[in-house]
Amino acid sequence: MAAAGWGQARGRRSLDQAQIRMDTKRGTPLFSKKVPFLYPLFFDLHSFMGYKVIMNLQNMSLSELKKLPLDVRKSYMQYWIRHQEVTKQNNAKNNFLDFVKMMWPEFIQGHHHKIVAKKFEALARGQIKRLIVNMPPRHTKSEFASFLLPSWWMGRDPRSKIIQTTHTGELAVRFGRKAKNLIDSPEYQQIFKTRLQEDSKAAGRWETAQGGEYYAAG
Repeated sequence: MAAAGWGQARGRRSLDQAQIRMDTKRGTPLFSKKVPFLYPLFFDLHSFMGYKVIMNLQNMSLSELKKLPLDVRKSYMQYWIRHQEVTKQNNAKNNFLDFVKMMWPEFIQGHHHKIVAKKFEALARGQIKRLIVNMPPRHTKSEFASFLLPSWWMGRDPRSKIIQTTHTGELAVRFGRKAKNLIDSPEYQQIFKTRLQEDSKAAGRWETAQGGEYYAAG
């Protein structure tokens, strides 16, 4: 839906009957006003209540924001914060490192993480078919490849069939449990629509409501 409005009516600037709305499709705050004349600061013409009078204020400067009435300014800031949250969530769907940072706030990024993340993203897009990751211990290899990657992948395509294999079955099940718990978390569900099948109880073998499967073996 869109955000609040600033326009001119009957020869003067007015905020009477301003409508606070939000563009849910793009997550972009917009200012709209039910008047036939638009104040020419920012504009993104759109049909609303019979008038093409919506301004896109995504790039509004601080000085321009201060000119708005206090109540409109507060509403705008609330929607702007929501816009930032939606932007982060959308980025996490396509960018593996953005997803990691949202799921793991304590994560400290290194240069090697960027390289691995780019390979994971190429794998998810189908640009590469096979990938082997060789890194020294304690470089996040297992957390990335065995825990966060399956979780991110299942979010992007909840119909995926994933087999997780390690040198012991116990370790594979442990990673499966972590991925399952993450998918079931509120933080994850703010980003993806993937949901677990209600009768999926086992940590080493579970299904998504959309038909995906995860199987741990060792």
